[in-house]
Amino acid sequence: MTFTRILCFFITFVSMASWAFAQESRPVADKDRFSGRIELGLLGITTDSASSGIDERGFFGQDGDLSLISDLAGGKSFKTFGTLFLLFDVNYALNDETTLYIGTPFFDDNREGLTFGCEKLFNDNSSLDVSLFFGERSLWKDPYLTDEKREITYSDSIGLTIDYEGLLGTELNIGYTLRHENVKDDVAGNTDSALERSGTNHTLKTGYNFYLNDMFDSMLTPSLLAVRDDIDGGANAYYSYGTELAYSMDQDNNALMLTLSVENAAYDDIHPIFDRERKQTTYKATCFYTRKNLWNDRWYSRIGFAYDHVDSNISFFDENNFLYGVSLGYAFH
Repeated sequence: MTFTRILCFFITFVSMASWAFAQESRPVADKDRFSGRIELGLLGITTDSASSGIDERGFFGQDGDLSLISDLAGGKSFKTFGTLFLLFDVNYALNDETTLYIGTPFFDDNREGLTFGCEKLFNDNSSLDVSLFFGERSLWKDPYLTDEKREITYSDSIGLTIDYEGLLGTELNIGYTLRHENVKDDVAGNTDSALERSGTNHTLKTGYNFYLNDMFDSMLTPSLLAVRDDIDGGANAYYSYGTELAYSMDQDNNALMLTLSVENAAYDDIHPIFDRERKQTTYKATCFYTRKNLWNDRWYSRIGFAYDHVDSNISFFDENNFLYGVSLGYAFH
């Protein structure tokens, strides 16, 4: 990430926040300014991926080793890992229409890392959310290394997200995410420039909310998705298009979110190791149930499950991933 890009992100965020602060609005009592939540849980992962890097230091109960593969035919046996997680969310209301927040990704939002943001509500009940996020993920230094233990490296990411809900007073939503990733020790990319993995991702998503009852507590949201992953290595750069169907319900004591999606990706250049252009389809399904008001209106619990299947024309990239977890949360307001 160049200094210029970081500076542009910062200026954009500050400009949007300053504009929101300057709007006339109703004051909020001091005692009502802060709100948020904290959530502690246990997450399990079962995967047969040969290409995804998993840092064993962050997990427990491993029943297999993903760092060692004997060939490039793809992952065939499942491995299971477990980890504890801690999530948090802190919001500060400047007034009835403008809120600043900081938090980590929850299961029911689209954050991609530690996020600093500002949300502005308008008179037509639409809202504009602008945020900066920072993240890190693990991956193999050389995912194509066989008969030797592969070592972990990390990719740092920084990005900007703009979400507009209720566009022009309708139920139309649109969101754009710009994310830049920098791989610290990309052995595969250093060996062959076509396999470099640093680059910039552009994601555009638009959907429409259909409320299913007069209480406005459940809705169906079909969405369209377009992605350009402009990676430095052409064999890892791609365009993808997809569709998503989400159902959400939020009542006094119960909340439920179900999501189904499919996404098709076509890569730019021929993969130098497999001597073909990579194409793949990704199917995803998620389900999260939240039980609210456990002992009082501050405590809640959540149970969730997610599955994704990657079907690639190169078997090395085929994979099945299962995620399942349970958590206990506390909300303050």
